[in-house]
Amino acid sequence: MDHHQQHPKLVTWPKVVLFGDSLTQYSMNPNHGWATILAHSLQRRCDVIVRGFSGYNTIDARHLLPRIANTFDGPVAAVVIFLGTNDAADAVQNVRQHVPLEEYRKNLAWMVKFMQDKGVPREKIILMSPPAADVKKWTRNDRSLAQTEAYARVCEEVAHGANISSINLCKLMQDKFKN
Repeated sequence: MDHHQQHPKLVTWPKVVLFGDSLTQYSMNPNHGWATILAHSLQRRCDVIVRGFSGYNTIDARHLLPRIANTFDGPVAAVVIFLGTNDAADAVQNVRQHVPLEEYRKNLAWMVKFMQDKGVPREKIILMSPPAADVKKWTRNDRSLAQTEAYARVCEEVAHGANISSINLCKLMQDKFKN
């Protein structure tokens, strides 16, 4: 039988799921988005699924996650949880987005457990901390580098406690741009 006459076997690509706030939502910018670069480098190997929600903090994300749970069905190569930038906003200047540090910790831990309960192995879950706040370029007065560093440390602590990988983007950016 000719191979063109046979029913082709369907291919299910493993997926990399990016879950986060506006830094994830806008990461698909075709000119310079980090998810676009990732998708390009993983083409024909993985699908990159972006679930980014502008303005969200970990409270919002925690309520949303069960509603998008089917995103994690099928083969998963990696899940990146990239939240904390809005949580780290000043409690007085930005009441809507700020999440107290210990609540941020609990929310991240809950999300990691949720992913594991959905069948995502711990070695495929990555927590990414908020990036360093560039307060000189930020037009609102609701961010600080010290506050962001505290949230980045908690992100690492949650990852360490769950025995999963983490990326301290805040520290990496500071190390890169020290000069």
